[in-house]
Amino acid sequence: MAYIVRIVRSAEKDFRKLPKEIQIRIRKKMIQLSEEPKFIGSIQLRDSTSFRVRVGAYRIIYEITEELKTVTILAIGHRKDVYR
Repeated sequence: MAYIVRIVRSAEKDFRKLPKEIQIRIRKKMIQLSEEPKFIGSIQLRDSTSFRVRVGAYRIIYEITEELKTVTILAIGHRKDVYR
């Protein structure tokens, strides 16, 4: 069953600032997240309910709500900045 992917406003703004080729790669990962949010390569963050997935040097931080079948993207950014 497919999940609904939602993006918080701040993550959407960060996404729009990225180069187009990175945006394309991140969109592909978002499609994967809608199909299976806990796929190989996604890792749950320590002391948190959030997960992260790598896209080159960039990271997508997200949470899963099983009851509503939604994936909420909280942050998108370069690995050196996204965890702050």
